[in-house]
Formats: sequence, structure tokens, C-alpha cells
Amino acid sequence: MATRYISRFSLVMIFTLTGCSLFQPEEIGQEILFEYNRTNWAWGYTNYGAYMDRRGDVYSYRYGDVADEPWKPKKSGEYSERELLDKYAHNKTYLWTVNADTLLSMYNLIDEAAQGPYSDTTSGGADMGGWSINAYQYETKSSTYIRIRLQLIGDWRYKNESRAADMLIPWLALNLGAGCPFRCP
Repeated sequence: MATRYISRFSLVMIFTLTGCSLFQPEEIGQEILFEYNRTNWAWGYTNYGAYMDRRGDVYSYRYGDVADEPWKPKKSGEYSERELLDKYAHNKTYLWTVNADTLLSMYNLIDEAAQGPYSDTTSGGADMGGWSINAYQYETKSSTYIRIRLQLIGDWRYKNESRAADMLIPWLALNLGAGCPFRCP
């Protein structure tokens, strides 16, 4: 018994100290996990941001060509995987990969964040558009991604006030490259 305990402990310590992970992306049952998005319709169309997939890969996207058609999903807040991947295909650039074990921990907070509660919505300005940090829950029955808004800053402001959102927002702001307005004092 003691030998088995020591062997398991040794194995855990080896993986911990060497940075190896037992995490497999297939453990996460959806492709798209998190998103930072900036959208503005004032003085033209602006849409850019970054997203994180189940492998922890982070990609930026940007609608930048005058010929780019604005993204028009069928339904706001509920998207097919194809709709999201089409959105992210515009000037897509690989940025980096986040730590797998941390990714799994953060993914496991999505269900709690989906329960809210949310702050009151307040006016933040005019013609600013919006910056948002979002998580996604995948509904297998309908094959759709449900957007879980963690925070919106811009013309309108509100925040998911759950403990999970409080943990996700700063981590996502850093790992999706959102910067200000989410990480500025």
C-alpha cells in the first residue's frame, strides 16, 4: 500500500515539476471556449478580437477590409460552430497557447458563470461601441454555442458578478490580449 502511494506521489511530482500535463483536449466537449470582442458601428464597421479553442490556442481576428461584410449571425447570443468559425476566419492569426491545466480549470468555471448574477446595465457613453469578454457553453442537443457575457464595457456597461466571472475576466483579459479597458486601473 505504501509503495503504491509513493509511486503515485512520485508520478504526480514528476508531471508537476517537469510541466507535463495529463490533460487531453478531448476532455473538453466543445471547440470554442472564450472570446474577447470589440464591435463598433459608429463611423463604419469595426469588429476584431481574439478567441481561445479547447487546445488552449489563441487566435486574433479582424474585419479590416472595406469589402468585409459585417458578421450577421442568425440569432444573437446563440451561434452554430460554423457561424463562429466564419467570424474568426477574417485575418485570423495564431498568437500563442495557454497552459493546458490552467485552461481546464478555467473551462470548468463556465457553468458557474452562466448562472450570473449580473450587475445593472448603465450607460457608458455614445458611439463607443463595445468591448466584451465572453465564455461559451456548447449545447449538444441543439448544436449551438450559448454566449455567456462576462463583462461588457462601452456604450453600455454591465458585468457578470459571479465568483467564476471574477476569476475568468482578468485571466481572459491577459490571455486573450484584451488589455484596456479590462486590465487598466
